[in-house]
Amino acid sequence: MSIDNPKEETRRKMSLEQAESFVKENAFLVEDPSKSENVKSGCVDGRDIIENNEPTSMQGGSAGLLMAGIAILRSFGVEPTEKLIDDVIEVEGGIQNLGLHGDDHHNEEGKEYEGCGFCANCIKSVQAFNLTEKDILLILKLFERAKANGVNIKKLTGGHAEQAVFVVEAEMAGLRHISPDAEQVFVYQKTFAERKLTQLAKILYTENCQKLGVTQEAFIAKLIEIASQQLNEIVNRLAKGKSIYKAKLFCDDEGQLQFEISLSGEVPGESN
Repeated sequence: MSIDNPKEETRRKMSLEQAESFVKENAFLVEDPSKSENVKSGCVDGRDIIENNEPTSMQGGSAGLLMAGIAILRSFGVEPTEKLIDDVIEVEGGIQNLGLHGDDHHNEEGKEYEGCGFCANCIKSVQAFNLTEKDILLILKLFERAKANGVNIKKLTGGHAEQAVFVVEAEMAGLRHISPDAEQVFVYQKTFAERKLTQLAKILYTENCQKLGVTQEAFIAKLIEIASQQLNEIVNRLAKGKSIYKAKLFCDDEGQLQFEISLSGEVPGESN
């Protein structure tokens, strides 16, 4: 998602009935989610046309893991280093599994991150995301390392037309962000995102446990809390006035994908 939403399309607000129809048409099963290559990360951006092996939708994709990691280390007085990028790559199962994006409105070489609204907002408003000016260098370094290793940094196209925010809970399924009819929604795949955040927390705890003064369980909970705060911050900036739907995806006894959906709230502010 782009920080200034250039070429933004007119956004409608999605009703519960429309939300149910969207989930029915765009939910998909994930083959063996225990394998890293099957649960690659992507952003919450509604323009992202994800593949079946990219169900982990979270703010900034892999950059969201990095930003949450930076913020929790700083909250405990630990200075983040490039080792944190290595830790994110470990969680993702290798550098080729990194999920990052720019867009076709930001084409300056070396500044692809400007096309990701989460990354761009973190750089513009570091304090709001519990970061510092020094942390911007780690964001840039993540993109640099990805490019240097041939990682495909997606270039999302077109304008924003997200109609709602979906928070998905599912052990073996994901939700596409854009329908065949070009309906867009923001998607946060809570189950997969928190699974990766937990992995990252365990790595960071092992590396820094003597400095932290808390249990591993408390540290995991704190990282998930910080990531949730960063998610809420970007949603409040980019999805004003949109309905927030909670979608639970699961398989029935015959292995068919089913879902339950409910309205859980609305993003404050007037709809974009």
